[in-house]
Amino acid sequence: MSFRPRQAWLLAGIAGYVDAACFSHYHAFAGQMTGNTVLLAIDIATLDWGRAAEHLAIIAAFLAGVLAATVAGRRFASPGAVLLGSAVIVALCSLISSWVAAAVLAVAMGLQNAAARRFGAATINTTFITGDMQKMVGSLSDRHADLETRWTGRLLLVLIFAYLAGAVLGAVMSELLRYPLLIPPTLMLVALGDAFFPRKQLG
Repeated sequence: MSFRPRQAWLLAGIAGYVDAACFSHYHAFAGQMTGNTVLLAIDIATLDWGRAAEHLAIIAAFLAGVLAATVAGRRFASPGAVLLGSAVIVALCSLISSWVAAAVLAVAMGLQNAAARRFGAATINTTFITGDMQKMVGSLSDRHADLETRWTGRLLLVLIFAYLAGAVLGAVMSELLRYPLLIPPTLMLVALGDAFFPRKQLG
């Protein structure tokens, strides 16, 4: 299933929001496994085995989310249904006050990343942007690139800014709201609606 560019931007914004909120409360990332790997390395270097176990669990949870979305997508669930599950999980994390919430959020981001990767002709990630940055530079700097490649580069450029904007909003809302994690699933449901669950045409 292929999604539209505006959905890529929205999902990237949601991922940025969740990452910022997660880091603000638990000093870990929900979708940026590169960052969590660095934090894990620091924990090991400083012999902080408790924090090391937490960061390792978060990485494993993200991988579990990716695996669950992949298996579900192959066997019985549409990408929209998987994304709905991700939104529900993020909302439920508002009820968890311990670091376990970071691991549960990582499951949600793993689900999102595996469920939505095709946006028009482009294959991109919406929960971590290092690879997207590299692909963007390559697409926009190639003087011999075709229109499709240049379109992908522009899509990625906007996606990166969407992630940044979402992260800013997540950091701000984490300071202002008691339940900041209720915003991302609400945005997904209200803004996308039938985009993930298109209505069948009658007749």
